[in-house]
Amino acid sequence: MSVVEFWSALHEGGSVVVENDCAQPSRQEIELLGQAIQTIDSQSRLELAYDPPKLVMDVAAWAATMMYRSAQFLVYREIDAKTVQQELKRPYPAAPSAEVCYSADAALRVLPQLLALARGVAQDDPLVLGLLKLAQDWPLSSVGVADLKDLDVSPFIEHPSLRRLYADRIIERRDVSRLTDARARAAVREALGAHGQDIAPSIARALEGSLDGSAKQSAC
Repeated sequence: MSVVEFWSALHEGGSVVVENDCAQPSRQEIELLGQAIQTIDSQSRLELAYDPPKLVMDVAAWAATMMYRSAQFLVYREIDAKTVQQELKRPYPAAPSAEVCYSADAALRVLPQLLALARGVAQDDPLVLGLLKLAQDWPLSSVGVADLKDLDVSPFIEHPSLRRLYADRIIERRDVSRLTDARARAAVREALGAHGQDIAPSIARALEGSLDGSAKQSAC
């Protein structure tokens, strides 16, 4: 399965299969990936509240490749640690912003599931460490991942569509750790409205002050 087929299966609910080939995608594959990303984006943005940010194609393609590589490293354990470390340190092609976070999330949204599988293999594995760094850098996509601190949500939290998406994920995944940020707390309160205790009791209790420690804005 190429990175293009991987992308399609990721969004269509099909079985994901990866090849034991760490060669960089060809120019043709990148072009086809761009077309596939554009198709999915035109559909998925209809499901989001408000008006989502514009798609940054280079960022979406980077994120898709990173997740494809990570899936390869998870399946093919014989790939050496140095290769894993180098691949997962590949820099993203733009500074974080609402548009960049939205575009990366199209693929990075599977980070929590992929990280859970990797942790099941070995906690100190280079793949786990690399995925944790991605989870730290991309908080919109990593809701539900434990052991993350001082997350910087400032690139996307003021965008109405991504603010609501982030709040919905916190509620759905019951990730009370994200409520240590005052802006996230406000977003979740907005999303829950007056029925928080019925919709998400644990989140509602955290918002009322039962969360351990003081709720304060993260240093970002």
